[in-house]
Amino acid sequence: MKKILVVEDERDIYELQCRTLEREGFATEVATTVAEAFRKIETPGADYDVILLDMRLPDGDGFTILKRAKALGFSVLVLTAIDDEYTVASYLDLADDYVEKGTKTRILVKRIDNILNRKEDKQAEIVHRDIRIDPMRMIVYKGEKNLFLGGKD
Repeated sequence: MKKILVVEDERDIYELQCRTLEREGFATEVATTVAEAFRKIETPGADYDVILLDMRLPDGDGFTILKRAKALGFSVLVLTAIDDEYTVASYLDLADDYVEKGTKTRILVKRIDNILNRKEDKQAEIVHRDIRIDPMRMIVYKGEKNLFLGGKD
């Protein structure tokens, strides 16, 4: 079962999101503050498939969570009421996608599905005869030998 961390401080919103996601077969957890979100994502073994992130939280800016979550390798879908195109564009420099608050739940679920599908596509190894490429780790093997290609290769 895929696991979603919902980072949202408004109870009505996170309850609706969790109910919707759970009906779609996702497991959910909630963090209502920046501090709680950091504790959850930095816990060893944290295994969230997607983080649904509100950018305005009572104890700080969600952008700090976005940066840390991406550095830890998590997929992030930003949920925001902010409609300034430059701000949203800055979120998309890091986030996997974004939706505006108030987006219909069917669209929200579809955006999460799309992130998960892209993530699975990236994780698939590419194999041709004795050459194997691991795109997630950016490693190329010939047989079992790592070819240690440089950055420009």
